[in-house]
Amino acid sequence: MNLISQYKGLRKENYVLCFGRFVTAMGAMVRPMLTMILSQKLGMNAVQVAWITALMGILLIIATVKLRNQQ
Repeated sequence: MNLISQYKGLRKENYVLCFGRFVTAMGAMVRPMLTMILSQKLGMNAVQVAWITALMGILLIIATVKLRNQQ
């Protein structure tokens, strides 16, 4: 059985959900890739990278709270 052929004929919604899941999974690679770029390409030390990563996390929490309060 071909791996892809078993998914032919599904409803459009299934393909949209699959694509959305794929995009979300790719977004999960942003933080690890950013830490590698900051440390290896830009030459930042571990403390600087940790501060930037922590700041990203804090800003994400603030943005999430603000968006939830708007609803």
